[in-house]
Amino acid sequence: MTQQLPQSIKVATIAIAFLCNLVLPSHSKGDNGVNAAAFHTLCSALQLGDGTISIEPPIVKPPEAPTAIYNLNMSVAAKEWQNRFYKRATGDAPPTATKKPENLSPEWNSKWEAWTTAAIAVNAQPPTEALLKDASIGDLTSTQRTTASVELSKIAEAAFDIYTNAKAQKAAKPDNEILKTLRSAVNGETTAEAATTDGTKAFSAANQAYTAACTTGSPAKATKTVLGALFCLCVVPNTQTNKPCVAEATHPTWDSSDQEPKSATYTLLRNLCPTVKHQKLTAAKLHQAISQLSALFTGKTTAAYIGEQGDSCNGSNNGACIKYAGAATSGIPNLDSITWLSALNTVAQDISDRQEANRQATQATEELAHLKRMAKQIIAHAHLTPKKSQETQPTKQTDKLTNKAATDEDCNAAKDNQEQCDKLKDKK
Repeated sequence: MTQQLPQSIKVATIAIAFLCNLVLPSHSKGDNGVNAAAFHTLCSALQLGDGTISIEPPIVKPPEAPTAIYNLNMSVAAKEWQNRFYKRATGDAPPTATKKPENLSPEWNSKWEAWTTAAIAVNAQPPTEALLKDASIGDLTSTQRTTASVELSKIAEAAFDIYTNAKAQKAAKPDNEILKTLRSAVNGETTAEAATTDGTKAFSAANQAYTAACTTGSPAKATKTVLGALFCLCVVPNTQTNKPCVAEATHPTWDSSDQEPKSATYTLLRNLCPTVKHQKLTAAKLHQAISQLSALFTGKTTAAYIGEQGDSCNGSNNGACIKYAGAATSGIPNLDSITWLSALNTVAQDISDRQEANRQATQATEELAHLKRMAKQIIAHAHLTPKKSQETQPTKQTDKLTNKAATDEDCNAAKDNQEQCDKLKDKK
C-alpha cells in the first residue's frame, strides 16, 4: 500500500519546485524569447515613426486682429481725438499717421499703432471698413455718437487686451518640427515626410561591432535611437542561433565584418516588427508608450539596461541587451539621460502644448466674436436713442465716413493751407 505524504509536506514540496523554476533557468541566459516583452514594447515605439503621420489635434488658427471693433470705436470718437492719430493729406492722397508722441504710458505705447490704423481707416475716402457703412454711422447725431462712444471704447480696449494676450501665448509647434524630433528619436531620420528608413542611422556611429554598439562607451552608440535598442536586443552575433525576441522566428544576425547597422539587416528586423502605413499621433498615445518604455529599464551600479543582462550582455546565449553606461546612480536608472526617451518626452510635451494653444486660440476667437456682436448692437441701440429737436445730422466725423459736405472744422483742420480750405468749402 502506497504511503500518503502529509498535506503539509505536499505543500512544501510544491513551493520548493516553484522556487526552483524561478531560480534554475537563471538570469544568465539570452535564449529564445527572453526579450519578447521588451521587443513588443520597443517595436510599438519604432512604429511611431512609420508611414504617414497625422498629429492630433491639428493646429487651430489664431484669432485675427479685431480691426472692425477698433474701426467702429474710432468712427464715433470725437474729431479732436481722431486728430491725435492721423493727419489729412493734400488732394486725393490718403490720410497718414501722425508722429507718435514720446513718453507715452506703457498702455498707450502698445495701443498706439492699432488706434492710428483705425483713425486712418475711418477717415479714408471712402472708409476702408465695410462694417462702417453697414452700421450707418453717418446717420448718427452727435449725441447718439457720444453715447455709443462711451461703450465702444470699453469694447475696443477689451478686444485689444484679448488679442494682445493671444498673440503673446506660446505658439504651437508645426507638424514638420514635431515629426523631425520624433523620427530622429525613433530611427535616426530627420525628415518630416513619410519615409522608409534604411536603418543605417540607428547608431551614433557607423560600422560597429555588437559590443562596441551596444555595451561600450558612455553612452553606447545605440543610445541614439529606439531602433538601436532593437538592434541590440534582437540582432544576434553571426555565430549565434538564439532567438531572444521572437522564439518562433529566425533572427537577423550581426554582420560578420562588424559593419552594422546595415539596411539589409534592418529589413530583416522589420520582418519581426512590421511597418505601419498610416497612423494618428496623440499626446495620450505617446505618454502611454513612454510609460511602457520606462518600465523596461533596470539598473546596476552606474549603468541602466534594457534586455536580458546575463553574464556578459554580448548578444550570445549569455545575454542580449543594451547597456546605457552612466545612466544610473546606485542602481537606479536616470531616464533623462536616455537620448531617445527624452526626445519622445519632448514630442509628447509639444503635442500637449498644442492642445493648450488650441484651447486659448479658440477661446480668444470666440470672445472677440462676442465683442464684435456687442459692438454692432451698441451702434444699433444708438440709432434708437431719441434725437433732440434742435440736433442736426452731424458732423465732423460724418464727413469722412459718408463723403458729405465738409464743415468749418474741416476747413480749420487745413490750417494755413488756403487752397485745401477752399476745396473743402467747395464741397458744401
